[in-house]
Amino acid sequence: MFGDIEIDDKGNFIRRFNFGKFYKREGLYSPVTQNERHLNVLREVRRDAKTGSFLGLAEKVFDENFSSNYKSIVVLANPKTVLNDKKAPKNIREHVIRADQLVAFIKNMDNSRNADWSDSSMLETMQYFLNCNRPNKSDYARKYEDIYLMSVIGKIKEERGDQTPVEPAKNPSTEKICPKCGKPLVLRTAKKGENAGNQFWGCSGFPKCWYRE
Repeated sequence: MFGDIEIDDKGNFIRRFNFGKFYKREGLYSPVTQNERHLNVLREVRRDAKTGSFLGLAEKVFDENFSSNYKSIVVLANPKTVLNDKKAPKNIREHVIRADQLVAFIKNMDNSRNADWSDSSMLETMQYFLNCNRPNKSDYARKYEDIYLMSVIGKIKEERGDQTPVEPAKNPSTEKICPKCGKPLVLRTAKKGENAGNQFWGCSGFPKCWYRE
């Protein structure tokens, strides 16, 4: 995070950054909430792998061990960030630390961890998540080549004094395929919202497929 961070009495994260003599304040999506959602996903994945078809007691034991061994923490990595959490609720304040506090936090967690959380268990967990990883096959070079070419053409026209606006390709949808459903992508223009007037690629299968880029 950049800028100074304030957490109010309701747990809202607010960022403040300066522009010379002026400053701006803006709200942030709570990283604590984001971490909790990530933990919930991990909990579901690990529960299915650990308990399988066993229900009831097995799931209860797993949930207790998970809560003891998986912790959520937000680390402010920028050493210049000023953190104002005086008004923050205790349950939020305990989950936000500065980078120079991370080592002490890990050591404290390691000393108080569940005795069943052995090195072999940690290795097994690490290997499990590595096996769950799936490579991202997105072709970003192709994804952004149109934007890059338009910017290059725009610069050339500007240097030549040509004021004709640069138009995107009229029918490039046959060259772009939706990675989710396989249907062609079409060039659309946002009609409302903060992106009104901007163009984007959307799946021709909408509304059944919501993919866009």
